[in-house]
Amino acid sequence: MMLSGLRIRMCGVVTLVLLSSFLVFAQNSFFEKNRSVSKEVKAHFSELVSEYVFLRLDRTALDLLLTQNQPRLRLELPLPDERILSLQLSQFEVLSPTASIVRGTEEGDKPVDIRFIAFKGEVKDMEKTLAVVTFSSTGIYGWISTPNEDYVIASLANRKGFTDEDYILYPVSKMKVTEDMFCLTEAMEVPDRVRELMATLTPRSVSPLTSDLLELEMALESDYETYQEFGSVEAATSYLLSLMATVSAVYIRDLNVKLTIVYSRVWDTPADPYTGNDSGTLLTQFRNYWNANMRFVNRDLAHYISTRPGGLGGIAWVDVLCSNPINGYGYAFSNTNGEFSDLPTYSWDVDVVSHETGHNFGSPHTHNCSWNPPIDTCWVSDENDNCVNPPPIPRVGTIMSYCHLTGSKVLQFHPLVIALIRSEAELAPCVEPSPETMLLVTPKGGEHYFSFQNVSIIWGSSGANTVDIQYSPDSGATWIDIATGINAEDREFVWMVPYISQTSDALLRIFHSDDPSQADTTDFTFTITPMLFTFELLEPPHLSTVEVAPGDNSPIDFIWSSAGSLPEIHYEVTLSYLAHTLTLSSNSNGQDTVLTLTAQYLDSLLDAWGAWNGNDSVRVRWFSTAYLNNSNQRSSNLHFLFAKRMLTTIEAPGDQNIPTDFALKQNYPNPFNPGTTIFFDLPHATRITLHVFDVNGRQVRTLAEGEFAAGSHQMVWDGRDDNGVPVASGVYLYRLTTGSGFVATRKMILLR
Repeated sequence: MMLSGLRIRMCGVVTLVLLSSFLVFAQNSFFEKNRSVSKEVKAHFSELVSEYVFLRLDRTALDLLLTQNQPRLRLELPLPDERILSLQLSQFEVLSPTASIVRGTEEGDKPVDIRFIAFKGEVKDMEKTLAVVTFSSTGIYGWISTPNEDYVIASLANRKGFTDEDYILYPVSKMKVTEDMFCLTEAMEVPDRVRELMATLTPRSVSPLTSDLLELEMALESDYETYQEFGSVEAATSYLLSLMATVSAVYIRDLNVKLTIVYSRVWDTPADPYTGNDSGTLLTQFRNYWNANMRFVNRDLAHYISTRPGGLGGIAWVDVLCSNPINGYGYAFSNTNGEFSDLPTYSWDVDVVSHETGHNFGSPHTHNCSWNPPIDTCWVSDENDNCVNPPPIPRVGTIMSYCHLTGSKVLQFHPLVIALIRSEAELAPCVEPSPETMLLVTPKGGEHYFSFQNVSIIWGSSGANTVDIQYSPDSGATWIDIATGINAEDREFVWMVPYISQTSDALLRIFHSDDPSQADTTDFTFTITPMLFTFELLEPPHLSTVEVAPGDNSPIDFIWSSAGSLPEIHYEVTLSYLAHTLTLSSNSNGQDTVLTLTAQYLDSLLDAWGAWNGNDSVRVRWFSTAYLNNSNQRSSNLHFLFAKRMLTTIEAPGDQNIPTDFALKQNYPNPFNPGTTIFFDLPHATRITLHVFDVNGRQVRTLAEGEFAAGSHQMVWDGRDDNGVPVASGVYLYRLTTGSGFVATRKMILLR
């Protein structure tokens, strides 16, 4: 097929390539916002895109990354609206172990030494995302797609007023320019064998014949014009490898086929063999030269990528997998933009190479009549003018479509195209299962998940009918089933993260159900954090009344529902009256969903807060708070209750609980802050006073004064004087005096 007239970017819903990203690495950022761009430059870019942000690359951070072997990266992408998009990435090999990277010279091929690392992954805490980011000494490329928006970050090098450290980021939906290209694919006939296969396909026949992760070996070629535009063979090669890493990620995601580069050449001499002025001529020259001179390169396909001007589009022979390297047709040509259009993007580059490679696999356009009927009618041409009447119908198209001309497009293959290409790959004798019989794509480790969060587990596999998935909370000491007997062809399973205790030692693994030795595990541990459930107060009911009195030891239970079943959850109850507040742990050292207080304790607390001054009934507010690790959650409701003071003497139910002697006991806690409880025993009813003094003998607070019943009593001091003013840290004395002549004094310490 042929694409022509292309130099301006596509608009609409198109999956875009991320040419750079914001990486936190060794506490350094790859980018910072560039706020020094002139108003004139901003005005120029505002004519091209309505939202954007200028960035400046930290070259030191990039060089540091290239000198270290980092199997996993976390990157953060700053968006124009000030939000941050977090990426989780793992190393991704696009080169074969024996790949040749060369420059083409008049004396023959010369090796090129290039530092290049590719990463593939996902957007943190977001489903259905895919990101590819590559790093080299000449810059950063990549691709990122989310369900709601696609973004581009592009280098502004080689533009007036900018350096190779300057980048621009923008969302594609905000572009104001459109792609203009024309399809001349009628020149390439769809083979009868492919037409027959297409006739058997339906939307339900999209499952592959096997679940193998297949691997196709591809060779790359580029010309002198591309070398001139990039300024060096190294920069042009980095661009080619970055582009193919992204295309390979798309093919793995949609087709379970990995594209591996076995050879890459950029010509650095005007004497390259490509003198044509149109894509058809260049493709023919490419085939003739390689059939005659490049038979030694073992490849399944070869792709000629050029950034030469002219809007030449792309062209490829259809259904040519495993062509003979002497006289075959396993070739494609793509005219990409690189970094050199007015508003640089990477979307067309990925789209056109994915598209032309799809033709090599055997797929025609989605508007071709051979689909019977066409998948879409976004475009009317010689391919479908005998089955479609003008005008074209706009819609959201896919990689093998031209819907961007009338509607919009996403960087995905249509299900019918997937079925066709996958079938062609499985039938091709040169396309073999990847050595990676099981490849866990995501998660890879380092992620932070929360209980009940839905997480996509994505994999590629070879030779498996079904797979089992397990997780370990303890670095592999124990393994727990997530799912068993999952169809390996699904290549994705949505896992609800379990409700377990906090762990930073979680692992996940996937393996063939019939052969557990064929497995892959996350590269690193990840974190699972449990969440607190919503809970509510139960007893005492809202606006109910409880009776309190000095000497009344009857229990009052404050009860609420559970915030979860994990043993590390603990609770506190907060009681308040006006400006006074006290927080207490629940029963069993905070483990229970109950706090038990005596009526006497609540009476003394309110007395300490001055609530009884002229009142016999006061309103108290209370609520509970649950704590788990570093999180907390308050009860969904709060209750008010009325405390009514009963001043009649309360007799103990029997002599068995009556103390035999007067006693003033040590307060608890001691030292204390902010409050403490004072305990005393009365063998019979009597009038008492309980005062607090400072070390100089000055009275600070009257805690109790009046008639008390026989029994064991407790009073709370909140560290305030009789005027409600907090007192200073220090040593204080408390003295109990009874009408029977008993006097006792003890010491306590307040620490602020």
